[in-house]
This record gives sequence, C-alpha cells and structure tokens, in this order.
Amino acid sequence: MLSAYGWAIWYAPTRSDAFLSNLYQLYGGKSFLMHATTNATITLTGTTPLVKPTWTPNSYNFIGFSLAEPGAPTFKQFFGGSPDHDHNQIYRLVNGTWRQVLDPTNTVMKSGEAFWIFCRGRSDYPGPLEASTRIGLGLLLNNAGGGDVVFRNRAQHPVSLVVEHLTSEGQPVPISTPVMAIDEETGGLRTVSAVFDPSHFEQAFPALEPGEAIRLPLELRLNEAGPGTRHSLLKVTSDLGTITYIPITSTRDAQ
Repeated sequence: MLSAYGWAIWYAPTRSDAFLSNLYQLYGGKSFLMHATTNATITLTGTTPLVKPTWTPNSYNFIGFSLAEPGAPTFKQFFGGSPDHDHNQIYRLVNGTWRQVLDPTNTVMKSGEAFWIFCRGRSDYPGPLEASTRIGLGLLLNNAGGGDVVFRNRAQHPVSLVVEHLTSEGQPVPISTPVMAIDEETGGLRTVSAVFDPSHFEQAFPALEPGEAIRLPLELRLNEAGPGTRHSLLKVTSDLGTITYIPITSTRDAQ
C-alpha cells in the first residue's frame, strides 16, 4: 500500500521506520509512507504475492489491506474476530495529520490506505477470511500434481466468499478441481473433475461458520495447457469486502 503525501520513502514494518533512498525495489503487500510535494498518482507493476500480515506484538503496526471499493468493511467488521486488534487504538492519515479512529464500528476502511494499529500480544490474524496454501506463496500446478487452497473463517459470524480466476489475455490456464462422486451402480467412490473455463471463471461458495474451513483442490488440465510456464491469479472476495489474491504458476513440460 502506498500513501502519497517527493520521493522520500519510509518502509515501516514496525515502529522503527526504515528510510529507503530510492525506488529500486518495493515488496508487494507492504506498507510505505511516501512524502510528495504535489499530488501524484503512481502506478507500480510487479508480481502479486499471497500476503499474510506479520504483526509485531505489543506495538503499533503500519499496515494496509486489499479491500473492495466500494463495499469495504468497517474496522470493527474487519478486526472483530481478533481480541488483539478489536479496539480503537488505530490511527489513520487525515489531511496530513494522524488522527485516532474513535468509532471503529461505524468507520469504513479504504483500499490502498495504510494505518497504524496496536497489536496486543502475539497474533497471526490475517483478517476475517484467511486463505492459505501448502507452499505459502501461492499455487504451483504442473506435471507432478496440483495444489490446495484452504479458506478459513476467522470472524465471529458466517462469512461467504467468491473465487474468481484472472488470466492474461491469450494465456489461458485450464484448471479443474477433483471431487469424490458416488457410483450409483456399485455404491463405491470415484474421483471426477469439475472443469473450470480456462480463460475466466467465477464461483461462489457457501458461507463458512466461525472457525470453519473449506479446502479447494486444484489441478492443471495438462492436455489443454500450453507448454512452458504461465501465471494467473485467484481473486477471493468475501461478503465483508475483503480481497485476497493468490498467485498461480502453471508449468507443463514439453512432450
């Protein structure tokens, strides 16, 4: 997240700010303070990571989140599932001044905004909807096999989600999810594949109860995949307006 207010940049993972002397490299999913002498719009390109917050305990943390616009949650809706963050020790930048968020229940968060929030003790809280993969960085689908995404409700109320597959134009990534089906004749179980459109699909999932998780296994349809490596994204949007991007790398060896 970038908050533009010249080209002097501070990366602030904790209360100990780190000054950056140039724009050679910025890590995705991190928060930065940028001093600007005039209003400016900055467009950055790069790889989208699967971001999980790293909280410094018993300290203010400078952090931002991907959120729907419009439709973002309030601070209470976002942090209500975590006792470590469910308070009003939150500061956001208003007209160049850091001001406390006194009413988290009715104050809406913003996409592209970073703020200071106090973390009481140790925490791994990612937001109301947690998305994780086995390798931690995203999904790797290739000749050797597929991968899983686990969605877990970290809120105190049901949360529903929609998964959208975003691909580059002319670079489809054909993926499927294996499901277990009952054979009506024998009564046994067999694996069948639910096929998704290789260019784009959007799939809604039932609401998850508090603490409940669901696993989405994905595999590459090798007979439809082009040779070489391709990249795509899963965009996961919750009914609270939170957004999580999960990078997919698909590789099919030339036969």
